[in-house]
Amino acid sequence: MLLVYEGFFSGGARIVRSDIVLGLREGGQHHQVLSLYGEVHREATRQRKEDDVCYRALTAAGVGVTSLSRAFFGGGSV
Repeated sequence: MLLVYEGFFSGGARIVRSDIVLGLREGGQHHQVLSLYGEVHREATRQRKEDDVCYRALTAAGVGVTSLSRAFFGGGSV
């Protein structure tokens, strides 16, 4: 299964999806995550995917995570 995130940095749904992928991984399934943005800029904050709790949990469990290395500049949600 390939899971596509618009960005790692928004919403509870992302956390739920990450938990599901981690649970399926424990069951022996193979999954990958693709994030459209490698980092986002909101207000005065820069958030890199490497700093995200879900990113760290997924990669620590051996789930492959890649991004399109794009940056989102904006004030809204991603």
